[in-house]
Amino acid sequence: DELYTGSKRRIAVNRDRICTGCNGVGATSQDAVKTCQTCGGRGIRIIMQRMGPVIQQFQTKCDACQAKGFSVDPEKVCKTCDGSRVVSERKLLEVYVEKGMKHGSKIRFPGEADQRPGFESGDVLVALEMKPHDVFERKENDLAMLKSIKLVEALCGFEFLVTQLDGRQIVVRSSGDVIKESDLRTIVGEGMPFHHNPMQKGNLHIKFSIEIPAPADMTPTVIAALENLLPRRPERPMVTGEMDEA
Repeated sequence: DELYTGSKRRIAVNRDRICTGCNGVGATSQDAVKTCQTCGGRGIRIIMQRMGPVIQQFQTKCDACQAKGFSVDPEKVCKTCDGSRVVSERKLLEVYVEKGMKHGSKIRFPGEADQRPGFESGDVLVALEMKPHDVFERKENDLAMLKSIKLVEALCGFEFLVTQLDGRQIVVRSSGDVIKESDLRTIVGEGMPFHHNPMQKGNLHIKFSIEIPAPADMTPTVIAALENLLPRRPERPMVTGEMDEA
């Protein structure tokens, strides 16, 4: 429904922001921060290990600085971020779902990802997930639905209402033709709105399923009445005793 009408949602994002108490230094002063001598400020260590004639190289987190790449004088650690340079923050983002967007469409929020001192903040991407609908199936910009009608409606005409995704009631009438099983009826301009051009819409395709009367409803009187109304059935074949019956 929201992909048809458009909507506005709020989502909560947990992210890291540069500490305002120390401006991302991690201490009360810059000179209290020292580059880790073990890892050279990278936060990782390269380990060389010999296994027979083969020397393997792999990396691991630096234990000396807890993978931070620096150390802080304990007496000058920032009380706000405890020396981590960043603090956790929860922010509400307003997501505008535009008419005609599709499953997997992405909405970008520039610069709203985690912050790190010395690095540019990344973006938050929100991917839309389209839930199955009880009535309609989306096919690109078209909508499809299955409508079950009774045999009398298929032969004599029908009229029913379709509730569109925006709540409008659409009257669907037969045009005098006989409806067969799996017949399609297309209503032009009642599909999904085009993204970036919502005044243009796809089509609505209605596939019909015919409800055959139950055996209990087919009484001799009903059968006789149908025999008089419907075109005559084909002549029955001449049955002989040499024939097998199924």
